[in-house]
Amino acid sequence: MKAIENEAFGRSFAETSPFFELAPETLDNYDSDAIARAIYRNNGAPEEGLRPERERDLMRQERAEAQQQAEQEMAELEEADAVSKLASSGAIAAA
Repeated sequence: MKAIENEAFGRSFAETSPFFELAPETLDNYDSDAIARAIYRNNGAPEEGLRPERERDLMRQERAEAQQQAEQEMAELEEADAVSKLASSGAIAAA
């Protein structure tokens, strides 16, 4: 029964995946975490191999915060570079 469920996940995804390029929002229909966890369990893999959802969510939050920080730092560097170029061209007074 579990193998049938896994096959159903695969078939469903394969049959709907052509829509993803045309309408990426169709992916919103899938709870990929729930599907991945169900397939893992259906295959009889040991529970200790799955990271607890709370830990997974914390990792994702930390990753998103680090990405946001990196983007902010990049924006600040680009802004400083633009100001420096303007100052060296004489377009603005050097600080």
